Amino acid sequence: MKIKYSLFILVFLFVGCASGPSPKYDVKKADSNLPVVVGGISVWSRGVGSGTGFDLKNEDTGEFIGYTGAKSFFLRLPPGNYTVHSIGSRQGGTGSKDTSFAFTVSDEPFQYIGTLVKSFHIGAGFDVLGRKPISKRTYGVWEPIFIGGSETRKPGEVQAPFTQVFVFDDYDKVIKDFKTQFPEFSTAKFTKNFIK
Repeated sequence: MKIKYSLFILVFLFVGCASGPSPKYDVKKADSNLPVVVGGISVWSRGVGSGTGFDLKNEDTGEFIGYTGAKSFFLRLPPGNYTVHSIGSRQGGTGSKDTSFAFTVSDEPFQYIGTLVKSFHIGAGFDVLGRKPISKRTYGVWEPIFIGGSETRKPGEVQAPFTQVFVFDDYDKVIKDFKTQFPEFSTAKFTKNFIK
């Protein structure tokens, strides 16, 4: 019984960590006229798992777009204005303390928006290699937390623990990952359209 239960948990975690985008935004399943938007997100090199996630908000429509997956992400997004609403963490979802990261998807067919890196991943899953960040924001835990049956913060309120999140240019690695996963786009030329 313990073995079956352990296998179920393992399969659930594996599938959950590799779920990727919904079909509406999947590179192969979504409308092929939509631009391909790629980027990266840091993950911790120590401990269990190599997946992470984030939620984008389409500021033009109000729609939230979730992604759970690996270090490089690939989406088809309608042109428009977006914010990084939350970034996954061990404490739960995180939101920006002040102003969220933002970016605009243009009509260009292939766009690289940068790599999101949490400060505690630098040197432990992401090497800076002397590069300076393009931008940075402070994100904190926004989900309500219960201690002894009492809620300690309100939903939507961003509180400690806080961490700095940076955007770095990791173009070569992310584009290599994309072209390895999607060889049919091996000649694609990407424009840099960074998250700010």
